[in-house]
Order: sequence, then structure tokens, then C-alpha cells
Amino acid sequence: LQSLDDVSDLTQEMSKTIEMFKDFFSFSKDKDKFKIIDTLNEYSNLITTALKEQSVHLIITGDENIIFEGNKENFIQVMINTINNAKEAVCKKSDIEKIILIDVKQNEHHVIEINLTDSGGGVSEEITQKIFEPYFSTKEDRNGTGLGLFIARKYVVNEFKGSIGTSNVHFEYEGEKYFGANFKISLPFSE
Repeated sequence: LQSLDDVSDLTQEMSKTIEMFKDFFSFSKDKDKFKIIDTLNEYSNLITTALKEQSVHLIITGDENIIFEGNKENFIQVMINTINNAKEAVCKKSDIEKIILIDVKQNEHHVIEINLTDSGGGVSEEITQKIFEPYFSTKEDRNGTGLGLFIARKYVVNEFKGSIGTSNVHFEYEGEKYFGANFKISLPFSE
């Protein structure tokens, strides 16, 4: 009976997950107004198990009241591609705590800033400009298509009228010092 209860619980959980994915990946081009932090937390809940299996800590902070107006599915795709890029970078390192920090704020110019920082050791200067180009991949095993960050940039720049860039940063988290890449996404503020 306990095993049947476990199977029933798991089936319910899988059903919820399928419904969330269905909502995330519908192909509507409608614009929505949505809270960025809430949307990031919803996506984070979908990938929690995968991140835990690889000992990756995803921490989302910032102003929970910031609202963005745009296609929510495409926004999520931007974040999926950027988070996956960070996850791959931190998972290449075995000697560090695997951290991905996402901070959402409005800057003094009334622009929404989403900073995604990882502890993966940064991006070498010779490829900083290339990583947003199509078919450029840093994966040695040839499993990368080189389209993830290209698609993210396409949505951010062409659809959302924003910008995306990367730099290397030293940062502190819970008293420890880290070095990694920072991806800054700037979006126009929605009233």
C-alpha cells in the first residue's frame, strides 16, 4: 500500500510538471505582464532536482515587485539558455562550490537589470565577443549546437529591445570568494 501511495504521489507530481512545461512552452507570441522573480522561481522549481543531482546552488534574489511586459515563454527561454550555460561552466569545475546567483533590480536609469553570475571561472577574453554568435560552442565533446546564447541574445535585443553582455567578476557569497562570468540582461522597464 505504501508503494502504491508513492506511485500515486509521483504521478501527481509528474502531471503538475507536464502542465507547467505546457504553460511554459506554448507558442503564443502574446505579451504578458509578469513578475520576473515569480517567473524565475517557477522555472527554478522545475529544475531543482537536476540542479541538486549536480550539486549546483541556484539563488534568486532582488526586487520581487519588478514587472516586465513581453512574451513570457520567450523570456523563460532566455533564462533557460543563460542558466544552462552557467550550469555547464560550474559543472566543469570540481574544486569549487557550484553557485549560480540571479539578481533582479531596477537601476537608476529605470532599466531592469538581471545579473546572472556563476562560480565557473569566467569566460576567456578571446571568446567573450564570440559566445553570442550562432554555432559557436565551447563544448569540447561537440555536443553543443552553439545556439543557446545566440537565441537568448536574439530575444533580448530584437524582441525585448534590451541588451545582454558578459564580463568576468570576482564576488563573495556567504563569506567565500569566487570568480566567474556575469551575464547582464538589461530590459526596458514596464509601468
